[in-house]
Amino acid sequence: VEERRVRGVTRSSRMLGEVVEATDQPVFVKDYRDPVDGFGRYVLANEAWSRTASVDHGTGAGSTDATLFPPAIAEALREADQQVMSSHEAITVEEKVGSDPRNLRTFLVTKFPLYDEDDEVWGVGGIATDVTETKRAEERLVAVFARSPMPTLRLSSGGPERTRVVDANDAVERLFGVDIVGASSERLATLVHPDDVTDTWALTDSVIEAAMSTAQYVEDP
Repeated sequence: VEERRVRGVTRSSRMLGEVVEATDQPVFVKDYRDPVDGFGRYVLANEAWSRTASVDHGTGAGSTDATLFPPAIAEALREADQQVMSSHEAITVEEKVGSDPRNLRTFLVTKFPLYDEDDEVWGVGGIATDVTETKRAEERLVAVFARSPMPTLRLSSGGPERTRVVDANDAVERLFGVDIVGASSERLATLVHPDDVTDTWALTDSVIEAAMSTAQYVEDP
């Protein structure tokens, strides 16, 4: 019976290892039982993680973030690990990782505590998703929005009746002469010529309704 149990555990461990290696998402485990200057040691890291850290696969074991990454990055990673271990809760954080500060990649990382047989936290596990291209696209969009010579608003609404301005570029401030970020629909109405209020809100309502129909809107909390 014991032999069958050992074989079963071995098969399960092998299958888990194959799954971890097959995924294109970085997967890692850090052991904090014997930290080095406060940093946990990597005891598991798949090939996707090795590419992220720019190390040869299999050579990262025993390394720490401090030996792999620039100080600011290593410290940010360690602080997130400490939050997981002290709270005993999983978190999802955005982390910038890379050995070259001029060419960092952005990851959305879910980190979770790992427990020993006494229910004491001994380390942190993590699964990461590369969102670099998404972040770059967002940054380009923000730049275009900010620099556009046309007055441009971003509106948030729980429906056509509840509209407020969540962002406005400089061209809007030049047009109205005031900062309208956070302004409600009532406040916006005071900035529009009385003869244009009806047409303005008809257009605004149609835009909001179209956005809501495609789920491309932000609800007020």
